[in-house]
Amino acid sequence: MKLNIRCLGEKEFNVAMLIAVLLILVVPVGLANFYLGYYKGESPCTLCWFERFGMISVGFLGLFMVAYGPKLRYISSVFICAAYGIYMTLRHFFLYVPGDSGQAGAMFGAHTYTWGIFVYWAVVVVMACLLLFVRKDSPIMADIAETRNVIKPFTPFGKIVVLLTFIVTFSNGVQALFTNGLPPNAGKHFPDRWTMDLTHAKQRMQANIWGRLAKPWSLTGNNKVTDPLLPGALEPKEEKFDMNSENGAFKELKDGPVLKNKKVLPFEAKGIYGEGNAAGIAYNPNLKEFGVCNNRGGMYFTDDNLHKVKSFAVLDVVNGNDITWTADCSYVGDKLFNTAWNKQLYSIEHSAPAKTDEEKYREWSTFRKTSGDLKMTWFWDYPYILTDRARSAFVTNMAASAKADGYYMVSVPNKVAKRPVLIKVDAKDRKLSEEGYLRAAPELLKDGRNINDYYVTGLVSLPNGKLLGYSIRYNTLLLINPDTKTVEAAYRMPKDLKLAHSMTIKGDSIFMLGRENGKDMVYELSMPPLSNQK
Repeated sequence: MKLNIRCLGEKEFNVAMLIAVLLILVVPVGLANFYLGYYKGESPCTLCWFERFGMISVGFLGLFMVAYGPKLRYISSVFICAAYGIYMTLRHFFLYVPGDSGQAGAMFGAHTYTWGIFVYWAVVVVMACLLLFVRKDSPIMADIAETRNVIKPFTPFGKIVVLLTFIVTFSNGVQALFTNGLPPNAGKHFPDRWTMDLTHAKQRMQANIWGRLAKPWSLTGNNKVTDPLLPGALEPKEEKFDMNSENGAFKELKDGPVLKNKKVLPFEAKGIYGEGNAAGIAYNPNLKEFGVCNNRGGMYFTDDNLHKVKSFAVLDVVNGNDITWTADCSYVGDKLFNTAWNKQLYSIEHSAPAKTDEEKYREWSTFRKTSGDLKMTWFWDYPYILTDRARSAFVTNMAASAKADGYYMVSVPNKVAKRPVLIKVDAKDRKLSEEGYLRAAPELLKDGRNINDYYVTGLVSLPNGKLLGYSIRYNTLLLINPDTKTVEAAYRMPKDLKLAHSMTIKGDSIFMLGRENGKDMVYELSMPPLSNQK
C-alpha cells in the first residue's frame, strides 16, 4: 500500500499559509508591540528590532505567496529571512544565557529575546512541510516553477489576516518612530521606555549604532576580544608593551630580582602535531622535578636541573575539547594543573604503566603521544572556570595557592574587559571560589594612574600565602595580597628578560620562561628582598 502524503491543493495551501502568517507574525510581533510596548511601556532594543524586522518580512512574503503563488523567489526569501532571524536571535540569546536563573523576565515561560529561536525555527518547518504536502496536480506546482502568473483574490479570512498584518506593521512603525526617531537615528542597546512624549527626544533618539560598522566584524558582536600575548604563539599587534619599569603607575619601585643565569631550554617542548613551544614551568620540591607545559598540549617532566626529560605526554586537544592554547601550568600537590587561555582546566599526574584494557583505552583516548607512565587526573573532564568579572578576558598565568587547596590566575586586560581580575579556583571541585578586581593602594600610585594596564604573564605563590606576579608591560614584579586583592609593592625586573612568562620557585631562585631568537629560554633570578614585607 502506497502512502500519499501530498494532500494540499491550492485552497488548502493558502489557508495553511494564512494561519502561519497569523501565528508567526501577528501573534509574537503583535503581543510584543501592543502588550509590552503600549501597555507595559517596554521599548525594543536594537537586536529586538532586527528580530521583529525579520518576522514582518516573513509575514509579507507569506501574503505574497497567497496572492501570487509560492514562487521560487518568495520561497528562497523566506529561508533567507529565517536564517537572518536565527542569527540575530542567537546573538541576543547568548548575551543573557550565562546569567543566573530568574535574571530576565518571561512571558509564557520564555523571555521575548528567546521567542525568535522558536518562531524562526517554526518558519523553516512550516515552509518545508507546506511544500512537502502540495499535490503534484495542484496549480501551485506551476507557481513554484514560475510558469503561471496570476493574481488571486483574498478570501474574507485572508483579508482579515492582511488587515491585522498591516495594523501590526504600522503600529510597530509608530513605536519605532517615537522610540528611535527618524533616520539616521536608530535603536539603542538599552532603550528608553515607550512614550509619545518628545520632551527628552534629543537624549532618547541617537545614531550611535552606525559606529559599529567601523568595528571588526564578529559573530560575538561588541564582545570580540583581541588575542592575548602567548610568547611564541600569539603576539597581538594591538598590544604595545612598554618595558621601561619607570613608566609604570607606581611612585616607588623597589630593587627586584637579579638575573643569575639564563640558558636555552635543553629540549624542544612540542605539542600535538609537533607544534608550539614552552608555555609554562613549575617546580615540585616533593618529587624534585620540573614540569613544563607546551602551548599545544604537550607536558614534560624533567629532573631537578631541567637537563633530562623523564616523562612526557601530548594531550589530544582536538576531540571534544576547546583547548586551543595552553597558557601556563602549576603543581597542585603532585598533580600538574594546566590552564588554557580560556580558563579551561586539565591535569596530569604520574602513574604506573597502563595494564588493563580500560587503562590502555583511557591512555589512547586522551594522549596522542606518551612515555607510558602518566595519566589524566580526571580522564575526559576538562572543566571550564566560569567567572563574572573576567568572562571577556583571557588568562596567561596560574599559580597554586600556598596551602595547595586551589590555584590563582590573573586575567589580562583588553578593550572589553579593561581591568585585571584575580581569580581563585577550588582544587577539589574545580570551580570558582572567589574573584575580584586587582588594585593598588592610592598612596603607592602616581597621580591619575592605576594598574589596569599591567599585563601579568607570570604568577607564583609565596610560602606566606602572598603572590608574585610578573607584568610584561613595564617589566615589573608585583607583590599581591590575594586576601585583599591588592598590590602591596612593585619591583624592578632585569632588562635582559625577553618575552618573559610563567614563574616558579626552586629554593632561593625564581625560574621563568622567555623567548629569544625563536628559542625557549629559562631565566634563573634571585628572590626579591621581601623581608620588609609582612
